[in-house]
Amino acid sequence: MSEPLYGEDLAFVQHVGFAKSARGTARTILTRLAGAGIESGRVADLGCGDGGLLAALSAAGYEAWGVDASPHLVERARESVPGATIVSGALPDGVQLPKIRAATAVGEVLTYLEDGTAVERLIRSVYDALDPGGVFLFDFIASDPSAPMNYQSWRDDPDWAMGAEVTENVADGWLERRIVTFRRMEGELHYRRREESHRVRVYPQSVVEGMLETVGFEVTRVASLGPALPRRVALQATRPRSATPAGGTP
Repeated sequence: MSEPLYGEDLAFVQHVGFAKSARGTARTILTRLAGAGIESGRVADLGCGDGGLLAALSAAGYEAWGVDASPHLVERARESVPGATIVSGALPDGVQLPKIRAATAVGEVLTYLEDGTAVERLIRSVYDALDPGGVFLFDFIASDPSAPMNYQSWRDDPDWAMGAEVTENVADGWLERRIVTFRRMEGELHYRRREESHRVRVYPQSVVEGMLETVGFEVTRVASLGPALPRRVALQATRPRSATPAGGTP
């Protein structure tokens, strides 16, 4: 059975199987925010998943705001972080961002957008939502024609298993993940099998940095925000305290 992105069972696996890596990501984000002088105010997590980062932000005293396109992940996030504001919707056009001190998009969220123009629109919307001096922390898969991604992976637990086959179309600039989950159903002996196919865009690092700079961001490459995965690049984009981007609003 084919599922939409992060259907019920993959959302379950994400929630129970990746909590440890999410905690590590949260610690890194909190350190980055403090280093940028942002120790309070509203922080938006774009593609918030099951709310792991939102929980850490809320516990640290920030006003946590999140959005995700998967209703199943949004449901889990709302259960996990009842004090946060969590919106169900698709970026960049399906959601209006509030005014924020910082934004995050960890786990290659931008690469899930359909094309470069959608990435540009999201970058613009984040810039406009940020207070002067605010930061946008995110990661993405950078292109490298000399090292295409073609591999298989497997993870399992007594209650679930997940296999993935990754193939990359270097010429067209996209990567596909075919994901199969097996989930033990409560009170039954069998595992339910579900399939998803995720296609993500792959961009040269210089292209993404150029999009940010065109809007008006100051860009710095930082160490990994999450698990150190092949070709994953992390950036910190800062909205200057006094600047007017070309064609933008001050």
